[in-house]
Amino acid sequence: MKTKTVLTAQDAAKITEACKSEAEQNGWKMSVAVSMMAAGC
Repeated sequence: MKTKTVLTAQDAAKITEACKSEAEQNGWKMSVAVSMMAAGC
């Protein structure tokens, strides 16, 4: 049996915001990308 852990769009948004905040506080320049897999992949 395969088990696949997935994040919701809301989870991804929270993680992205936390990353952006940490980078800003430390003066880091960065890019953030979030990708979505099609159903059944």
